[in-house]
Amino acid sequence: MKHPFFVRRPESSRGLAGGSLVLVCDVSGVPRPRVHWRRLDGALPVGRLHYTEENSMRIDHLRSSDAGLYICEAENGVGRVTANVTVTIQDARRTTNTGNR
Repeated sequence: MKHPFFVRRPESSRGLAGGSLVLVCDVSGVPRPRVHWRRLDGALPVGRLHYTEENSMRIDHLRSSDAGLYICEAENGVGRVTANVTVTIQDARRTTNTGNR
């Protein structure tokens, strides 16, 4: 038996409004850990989430309200590990314009 551990720790990510963002939580352990994603400062986006076999979570049709702190938790009978991921969303309509103001 082996405690869960991160093969690749989740990293804070930036997405573009209207686009998609993948949050990776690559874990291992024996027995294989169960992975659960949650959001610290609100509910997970309903109807726009997709989970992969690799424990990643994809958010489609990003909105500014998706910005916040997400948590990946991996647990098996031996222990648990968690990692925090900060998600920031850039408004697709905002562009840098050095011309007329």
